[in-house]
Amino acid sequence: AHAKRRGWKVAVASSSDRAGLRRKLINGVLAHSRAISRLSAFDTIVSNDDVSKHKPDPEIYLLAAKRLGVEPKNCWVVEDSATGVLAGKRAGMRVAAVPNEYTRGTNDFRKADVVLKSMAEVVGVFDWAP
Repeated sequence: AHAKRRGWKVAVASSSDRAGLRRKLINGVLAHSRAISRLSAFDTIVSNDDVSKHKPDPEIYLLAAKRLGVEPKNCWVVEDSATGVLAGKRAGMRVAAVPNEYTRGTNDFRKADVVLKSMAEVVGVFDWAP
């Protein structure tokens, strides 16, 4: 909701297949978010089914940027894995890493522009981002 109020476009670019991603978004993000209540809140959703190369290849992020009509250098990626961080950086995007319970302590997030403790901190990063 914060991004939308600022006129920013929002995409999901996930390594999950389309059906699995849809389930994750509905049962996870939509079910637990006060900011997003429907899939149409996202300007585009890109899954592994839409690309031939997978993370850490940047193809999925480049496709998301293309669908949004936004230059990669003007995009922020929010990632929970080192593989995704690398894909975002290879796409020429800025990356905020938010490790999850499985990747915290096991993934190297040093390539990210910023490492956050929770998704709640993401808005603060976007507030200072040029």
